Amino acid sequence: MLPTPRRQNHRRTSKITSKTPHIAYGRNVNWYYDRGEDKFKCRRSLSVAVVAKANADKFKHRLSPLVDTATKTVTPQKKALPLQYYYNKYKDKFEVRPTSPTVMTENVTQHSLSLQEPTRQAAIYHSVQCDYDDGPLLPPSNFRKCPDYHRPSTCNDGCVQSKEEASRIVQRLKHGKASCGTHRKYVVGAFYEEIFDGCFMLDARNEGPLDLEVKLASGEVTTVKIDTACHEDVMLESIVQLGITMKNNGNVRDKSGDEGAMFGLGHRDFARDIIYMPMYEPGVSTAMAKVSRAVGTFMKETWPCEYNEIRHAELQKSSTTEPLLQMGGWTGPGHTMMLSRNLTNSAHLDIYDKSRSFAVWAEKAPGQAKNWFFVMPDVSIDGSTGVAIQLHHGCVISWDGRLVRHCTSKTDVGADNDNAVFACMFGSCG
Repeated sequence: MLPTPRRQNHRRTSKITSKTPHIAYGRNVNWYYDRGEDKFKCRRSLSVAVVAKANADKFKHRLSPLVDTATKTVTPQKKALPLQYYYNKYKDKFEVRPTSPTVMTENVTQHSLSLQEPTRQAAIYHSVQCDYDDGPLLPPSNFRKCPDYHRPSTCNDGCVQSKEEASRIVQRLKHGKASCGTHRKYVVGAFYEEIFDGCFMLDARNEGPLDLEVKLASGEVTTVKIDTACHEDVMLESIVQLGITMKNNGNVRDKSGDEGAMFGLGHRDFARDIIYMPMYEPGVSTAMAKVSRAVGTFMKETWPCEYNEIRHAELQKSSTTEPLLQMGGWTGPGHTMMLSRNLTNSAHLDIYDKSRSFAVWAEKAPGQAKNWFFVMPDVSIDGSTGVAIQLHHGCVISWDGRLVRHCTSKTDVGADNDNAVFACMFGSCG
């Protein structure tokens, strides 16, 4: 009996022509953004060999010693020079080039990105920030979600009406089991549902651009910049639409006691090319691209120093990982985007960030939200107990979250249940 012939696997391969001698298509696919149709499309990706050759041509000055396959001889190359990233203003993108022996990548500064800071006419406030052990100057008023808080019989909702009593409670909770071990210096579940008297209020709609210079307990000075972008209708509408597109309950800090939702989009770890999963949900990629383009253009025109710092910090993480087109590619405002919806959180530090943070706030039905503040409870202006920035549709804030404790108050979005408030933050996160 003759053996059964083995079934042949006839896999279709692309024909290689003389015009494309190095191109062969594999079985994988990738996504790309079609500017003409304003949407993402799917196409077959190049094989691993083609990608390797493309990288070799791009970074040929960094290759290992060359090996002649015919004679098996090794030709050592010259010592590779480090890479330098620079902004090509004519092509509107970042490019890579080898540096001279006297210029190292570690010494690349913000000025190498070639964006100049426009003249900023802002009112300047001088303030000081107390140490975490001595604060907060402005205590939270709601401890409902704090696991170490035991409600008295007269307080069923966790709200405290007395400022002195709230200060005593928060001092005790800082040493509680749930909060004493947090490196971000926050009290779990302590919210600002009410802003007590003595807090200094700032509103860029009434005062124009504001610069809040904060002297830290260490003696270092950092600046919180505040402005409004109410006229940027395209950017604000794109943020609202992205917030509406996000359907789940958030994938960031969902176990830290916060209320509302926060979504991480883009690269979770740029060096290892790990991506946040929500960006693969229907409609999210297209909405992300619109936000990234709008915010990136706005930052390059109006906030170039913040744009430079974020881009510089991202370039130090990896020189080989390709940025996502959904985040604007190499010219986008960063590789990671944080989007919040109706967020209420405790005052904290972002100790794992690598740059300043830049955020834009938007509201689905502008003008309805109340008690909507960006709170800095340890900062004092002329003896005030805390500082609160009035948020609004189009509010823009740039701050260093690694140095200034901050949070968002418990916001009343209004009687209309369909209303929502959003914050879109860019920075070199984690």
